[in-house]
Amino acid sequence: RSGRYTLRWPGWSAFWAPLKELGFLSEDKVPGTGNSPREFLGRLLGPQLQYGPGEKDLCVMRNVFSGLEDGRAKTVTSDLIIERDLASGLFGMSLGVGYPASIVAQMLARREITRPGLLNPLLDVPDIRFFDELAKRGITVSETVARD
Repeated sequence: RSGRYTLRWPGWSAFWAPLKELGFLSEDKVPGTGNSPREFLGRLLGPQLQYGPGEKDLCVMRNVFSGLEDGRAKTVTSDLIIERDLASGLFGMSLGVGYPASIVAQMLARREITRPGLLNPLLDVPDIRFFDELAKRGITVSETVARD
């Protein structure tokens, strides 16, 4: 089973449901205005929904891998938590996407990865070096292993 989730405050869906039903999330232009209701709502609410100077977002990822190793059940759980970097203003999700892409691009430039074409990160990216580079940037992945 796999999933991608976003944590919202209680009442999030109940708040947006009537606005959606009333058409406030529509991307169709309102005749005579040149704007859609969604564009209007974004301009109206956008400044109020931005993070404050000291507020942080959080990117949390958990991957659970289960299988057999030498005939025994094995489960590996990897956890990752990334917070907004207040010094740079970059958000946790931006760091979680940008740093890995940058690290791999640098590995390609240094010819640490030499195979051409579309690659499999699990097989073609030097994992120890990759995770060391993430750690230098303040991102650590913790891993636990359970065996039956």
